[in-house]
Amino acid sequence: MNDVFMSYFKPIKFFFFLVSLGITGICFGQYGTVIVEPLTLYEIDDGYLEHDHFVQEGNDMMDSALNLSLGDSTLVITNTSNTGFHGHQIKFTIDRKLEIVDVQYSSWTDDFISGAHHEQSVQNVILSLNDNPFKNEYVQGRYVIHARDDLIIDDKELLDLGYSNESSHHTLKGKFKFYPDSLLKFTKRQILIRHHQEIGLSDSTGLYAISPFAAKFKMGSDSLQEILKSLTEGFDFTPSDFIVVAEIVVDNDGIVDREKIRFGDQFNTKEFRQIFLDTESIFHNWIPGIHDGMPVKSKAWLTLTKSFD
Repeated sequence: MNDVFMSYFKPIKFFFFLVSLGITGICFGQYGTVIVEPLTLYEIDDGYLEHDHFVQEGNDMMDSALNLSLGDSTLVITNTSNTGFHGHQIKFTIDRKLEIVDVQYSSWTDDFISGAHHEQSVQNVILSLNDNPFKNEYVQGRYVIHARDDLIIDDKELLDLGYSNESSHHTLKGKFKFYPDSLLKFTKRQILIRHHQEIGLSDSTGLYAISPFAAKFKMGSDSLQEILKSLTEGFDFTPSDFIVVAEIVVDNDGIVDREKIRFGDQFNTKEFRQIFLDTESIFHNWIPGIHDGMPVKSKAWLTLTKSFD
């Protein structure tokens, strides 16, 4: 009888031991330890809300989306987001043993109840970094936060109208990255290219089929026409006001890619292709296409736009 009772009592006692550990952890503000591990590429769209230099760029509603403040024994990483309609701020306090000492979370929205306020707290957090932030200030991180939001009714008239205190829980997935100045320009370019691929302006290789500011021949369109006229002289083709000689790809450095030339039907012969490839002036005299203020790889069409005798 006693053996049977004890066989049930041991797991129950162990369960209460785990619960007491959880309560003690909450009381002392312990949120576990930072996980240091290799992280996936930050710049991909993976459903985690971004906090970085580029988020705050051009946003007058916040001073900084990301900040790291280093003290003697702890550091604080702050993530901020503000769209003007809603926003949040998260502060991670970490000690030199990479223990998460404290996590503060607050959020706001333009949809609020006058005569009430919110009290918010973090219940659980998983925080991963790609390096020790005490040794490397240019860290990348990602986290999942489980937060509690208590709506507290302050106005007695609201209580009389049937309003009551409410509690809700939600999960926030976020990430952040500190960039050294030397990478800002390159990273901005990569982020823009990724965005343009997502909305269909360019393909997976970064090639723009259409650009608001297309690649231009440095020597001018008249000079390009003269070069094309010279190249096609002696070849049998049907004259018209618009003849496609070749479709080319101009890289973001202004150089024509020799491997990606498509010749027009009337000029797709071995002899013409060789003459074209030997004409160096066509390959090195281009101003690249421009999109969102940056040079991009784009297509250009070499056409004879006049009728020649």
